[in-house]
Amino acid sequence: MFDINTDYAGMGKVDIQQQIVIAGVRNYQIFFGDVGAGFWYDQAPEDTVPGADSIFLDNAGILRWNEDMSCIQYASKLRDVTQIRRFMRGFIYDTRYNFWIPDIEKTFESGRGICGDFSALYVCMLRSQGTPAKMVYGYRDDEYHAWVEFWDGGRWILADITAEAGRADTKGLEYVALYVF
Repeated sequence: MFDINTDYAGMGKVDIQQQIVIAGVRNYQIFFGDVGAGFWYDQAPEDTVPGADSIFLDNAGILRWNEDMSCIQYASKLRDVTQIRRFMRGFIYDTRYNFWIPDIEKTFESGRGICGDFSALYVCMLRSQGTPAKMVYGYRDDEYHAWVEFWDGGRWILADITAEAGRADTKGLEYVALYVF
């Protein structure tokens, strides 16, 4: 596997930019820093990719946040994953507040949105506290959906914040990941 501290044939150190899951296969977008060459690598299980944990702590792509944002400042006052999760249960599913590209500040301020909005906010709040978290798009049974998986130190825990906000029972539902950010 790639070592993120090795310069490969003068191309520069490896930078793992993004992981997505396509049809159940994990894919890593890996760049060689000095030449900017990038490719998708689909053989690496996440526990063997050096720095894989840091992918799920990154402030990148659609999951951008900074310490000045009110939602991140609020997250800093909460003690742990459980308190953030409890806070998110007060949100209301409302398609009129669908931001398509998640805007975590608008979701936080309005307390409304759809699955992608809730998941993006939850992931950014967790990551801001140092908890690795994934935003996952895929299918919940036969419905396209977004949810969160966070690392509890020993395993990935699935958290369907949208279902929890609506007080829906998720027991027996099948979750199939297509994209992971």
